[in-house]
Amino acid sequence: MTQMMTLPDLTTVFVRDIMNNDKATVTADLTIAELARKLIDLRLTGLPVVDANGALTGMVSEYDVISRRGSTVSDIMSRGLISVTEDASVEQVASLMGLHGIRRVPVVRGGQLVGTVSRADLLRLFLSSG
Repeated sequence: MTQMMTLPDLTTVFVRDIMNNDKATVTADLTIAELARKLIDLRLTGLPVVDANGALTGMVSEYDVISRRGSTVSDIMSRGLISVTEDASVEQVASLMGLHGIRRVPVVRGGQLVGTVSRADLLRLFLSSG
């Protein structure tokens, strides 16, 4: 028999409650080979790009590696950032992911990266409420 899952009210759960605090990042000067190795080693599909001060400057993904040409992260990263703060609702994050077709949203405080929310984080929320 299939068990019915009760979905949480996504307007009352906030990014701070589910975000991943592991701030794995790369810098724009990293080579594509180094980026690919890091993505594989960390078992991630994408990473935030930060400057020397830790400010978020872009995102880079495995899709960027295979579909764009360049020798460094700077050459292939996405600069049109979509990010949220810790106070955003999970509903807002889910909507952004769907609207923009993205898998991971960086979480910022004062321009500084404080974490990320991925599709997997949303799935864990759904499982925990079932």
